[in-house]
Amino acid sequence: MAESTADSPRPAGPAALIQGFIKLPPSRQALALVALAACIASIVGIVLWARMPDYSLLYGSLEERDAAQVVAALEKAAIPYRLDAATGAIRVPSTVVHEARMKLAAEGLPKGSGNGLEMLSQEPGFGVSRFMENARYQHAVEGELVRTISAMAGVEAARVHLAVPERSVFVRANDQPSASVMLQLYRGRTLDDGQVAAIVHLVSSSVPGLNPARVTVVDQAGNLLTRPAGQRGLERSAEQYDYARRLEQDYVRRIEDLLAAVVGPGGVRAKVSAEVDFEVTERTREQYDPDRTALRSSQEEETESAAGSNAGAGGVPGTLSNQPPQGGTLAPAAPAVTPPAAQAAAPAAAPGAPAASTEQPVTAAPAPMDRSRRAVRNFEIDRTISHSKLAGGGVKRLTVAVVVDDKRVTDADGKTSSQPRTPEEIERYTALVRDAVGFDPDRGDSINVVNAAFAPTQPEPPVHGTPLWEQSWVWQAVRLLLGAAALAAVLFGVLRPLLRSVHRAGLAVTAQVGPPTAEALPAPAAAPQRLAAPAAAPALPDLHEQDPQRVMQVMRTWMAADA
Repeated sequence: MAESTADSPRPAGPAALIQGFIKLPPSRQALALVALAACIASIVGIVLWARMPDYSLLYGSLEERDAAQVVAALEKAAIPYRLDAATGAIRVPSTVVHEARMKLAAEGLPKGSGNGLEMLSQEPGFGVSRFMENARYQHAVEGELVRTISAMAGVEAARVHLAVPERSVFVRANDQPSASVMLQLYRGRTLDDGQVAAIVHLVSSSVPGLNPARVTVVDQAGNLLTRPAGQRGLERSAEQYDYARRLEQDYVRRIEDLLAAVVGPGGVRAKVSAEVDFEVTERTREQYDPDRTALRSSQEEETESAAGSNAGAGGVPGTLSNQPPQGGTLAPAAPAVTPPAAQAAAPAAAPGAPAASTEQPVTAAPAPMDRSRRAVRNFEIDRTISHSKLAGGGVKRLTVAVVVDDKRVTDADGKTSSQPRTPEEIERYTALVRDAVGFDPDRGDSINVVNAAFAPTQPEPPVHGTPLWEQSWVWQAVRLLLGAAALAAVLFGVLRPLLRSVHRAGLAVTAQVGPPTAEALPAPAAAPQRLAAPAAAPALPDLHEQDPQRVMQVMRTWMAADA
């Protein structure tokens, strides 16, 4: 029984490992210790790496002062973080991003550059000149404009420079202010003309007296985004082009909305080409109507006087004109002669009446009268003045092209087929298009409606959600699996073979040891009563199970004797 036990030793425990390690040469012992330490360090590193949280961006591109304040607040709140020294970005675990932002916001962080209007709330100090106050206010306005422009989509950062001259007491000597804007766009982003114009008008509206034409906008590559002064006409051309395209799109929408209700959605395609007149005409007209007059004012004056009453002395005024003529004589007055008409007009004497005396008294003729009448009348002729300004944008000519799809017919078996439209239907569609676009043959409009079979449309690919590999929990699970796989590889690929080799070496040492003699076995220091005096010495495996400490002492004695 003892021989069979000695031939097939049982698996040893820690003692066999210790014996195997002691039996190894010193070089292999050192290598085993290094391998064991590396395995333990790998296990600890893999466990920590698997438990490492996923970090997300908290704030990016912070200034040094703001980054220092944010880091101090995170350390105070015991929140782990990572700081990128190159970009200034701060990352925190994904699970505490919102919590960290709320705590920082409660403390007013990050404060930013502080170049806005909050600069005015700071203490200006004693003895600050008016020039410094104006410069400080201008710098604050520039900071506010930078904040506003940076909030636009596609703009990462911006800088604004205002050139506002001093006001002069002389009106003609006042210079116009100007502004320059430098934009830092995100990678792959561009700004269209509308966004550039919005920035220009935003800056010009923020500075009193700033003309939009004196605002310059450039990007980080040095490209001039605003048009120079010599290309202002191109802006108007671009506006006219946009107006014409919007007008054409409006006509297309009218046609498709109208015919889609008849032929079905997606069964009509329309294109419109509009020739627009952008000429601006101003006209002033003045008309007179001679048939329509109106009395505006009237003035009449009448004078009446006797002859000679107003006759004054004639001649040259002076004493000579007042003297009688020289050698003048006085002639007797001639008798008065009755005119024949007066004699005939006298009535005949009645019979028996005494005859009337034929001698009539001579009467003097009435003196002539001087009369004058003067009238002034002012008449107003009907007058009409009209001033008209005809704005541009009128349609000069329309060219409309419409394509209508074939008719879809379903038979009794449920099979769908297409049939061409009849000429009567095409005529009706043409009439509808004419009414929709306001067809005018006098200006040369053209409308063409054609029936054709549309090509089958390709089905749109289904819209999928976020791919599985882009979700955060998947990467966390993959990290845990990789950590477990690496840990298993270290345990079963490195540590286990190392322990197994040491264990085998210990078993080999135990198997080579023969039964010890009685003299070689020293008396035990304790518990002698457990060892009886057998007739023969027990086998070493049985002794190892009974008293392993004694066996270890024997092994040490043997090794010391061999050395």
